[in-house]
Amino acid sequence: MNDPFWTPDRLNIRHDLAHAEAQQLRREALADFWRDVDELLITPARQAQRAGQRWMHRLVRHERARQQI
Repeated sequence: MNDPFWTPDRLNIRHDLAHAEAQQLRREALADFWRDVDELLITPARQAQRAGQRWMHRLVRHERARQQI
């Protein structure tokens, strides 16, 4: 009996599995990309916010020191 290993049904199954894996890899790559973009955008914003808060606290301390004179 001549039964080839790669029948059309098996090829279709392999194709569907490869397609599903490619979609999963694409989703993971996009998630990694946007996570990196968020990090690039959010980190400077957090640093700027923290610098602004430190400056505000310095101004408050300075104003309190001036009021005690």
